[in-house]
Amino acid sequence: MITQTDKAYLEQARLEALDGLAEGGYPVGAVLVDGNQAIATGRNRSNQTGDMTAHAEIDCLRNAGAAVEREGLTLYTTMSPCEMCSGAVIRFGITRVVIGDAVSFAGDPDHLRRHGVEVEVVNDPDCMALMEG
Repeated sequence: MITQTDKAYLEQARLEALDGLAEGGYPVGAVLVDGNQAIATGRNRSNQTGDMTAHAEIDCLRNAGAAVEREGLTLYTTMSPCEMCSGAVIRFGITRVVIGDAVSFAGDPDHLRRHGVEVEVVNDPDCMALMEG
C-alpha cells in the first residue's frame, strides 16, 4: 500500500530525475530511505559521466556508502529498475522498492519479488511524464 510518505519520497526521486535531465542526462531519479529518513539520493548520470553503469539506483547506492548495508531500507525510483539495478537491490538486501513508472520501461519487478523484495508499482503520472519528453 502506498502512503503519503511514499508519495513524498517518490516526488523527491522525481526532482532528482529533473536535475539529471537539466544536466543533459536521462530523467531517472532515486532515493534510499531508512525508516522515515532519506539517507541518499541519486540520478542517472550515464550521459554526464560516460559511465554506462551510472544509473539512478546505482548512483544512489554509491552515495549511501556503508549505510547501504543496513536492513529494512526502501528504494524509491522513478522508473522500474533494469537487471543491473535489480541485482544491486538484491545484493544489498534492500527490502522494499517503490517504482514510479513501470510502463516506459517495464523492468522485471517479479524478479525482485522472487528474491523476497516487496515491490510497489505506482505508475505515477508525473513519473511517467518524465520519459514522455
